Amino acid sequence: MKKFLIILITGILWCNTANAGPIFLVNCKSDFWDHPFWSVFLDLQEKKGGELVRWTNGSEWRNVIYITSIKGDVVHGYSIPAMMIDEYVFNLKDNSFTRVALTGTATPEQRKRIPKTPEFKEAMRISDFIKDITHTPDKQKCERRKP
Repeated sequence: MKKFLIILITGILWCNTANAGPIFLVNCKSDFWDHPFWSVFLDLQEKKGGELVRWTNGSEWRNVIYITSIKGDVVHGYSIPAMMIDEYVFNLKDNSFTRVALTGTATPEQRKRIPKTPEFKEAMRISDFIKDITHTPDKQKCERRKP
């Protein structure tokens, strides 16, 4: 009986079926004034994702998101759009996320989660010079689409 329970619990932990496949968040409703179109793709197994933002003037912005933390339905990711680090906090339960540009005011918890690659280290070094600017988080509520 003990063996059976161990195998059952290990199997449940190993096969997290709730978020096993790719996640597509589309039609994100942003509170950011000039972003009428926003979509996100997350691959939790590969720990990478991407975002596509289209502005009102028709220009596009594409970013790679590096996933560094998955705790239940909360996923943390980071990108470097323009030598500033953006932090993403995804809530998979309600298909929403926030994005904020990190500056020299980043908390120790945020700094621990930032990827330890040379690009992120350089971006953090540059961001540390900006201590008097705080960025308001962009908040998005999205629809989840099946792959």
